[in-house]
Amino acid sequence: MIRYKTNICVLLKEEAGYSSYRLKKEKKMSSATWYKLSKGEPVSLKVIENLCHLLHKQPGDLIEFVNG
Repeated sequence: MIRYKTNICVLLKEEAGYSSYRLKKEKKMSSATWYKLSKGEPVSLKVIENLCHLLHKQPGDLIEFVNG
């Protein structure tokens, strides 16, 4: 199972200054994607790539594989 290492929405707000409104206004992320992230639901690799770009992080900084 793949899971997030941290709350991505909090990370976007605190480290990069992105609110859901700002992301939507600047067309960087849809409301549906924000909702999925806020619930810890899976998103596409394209979204993970976008998050890495916005947060200046590697995928392994955001997600991890857990057996079970």
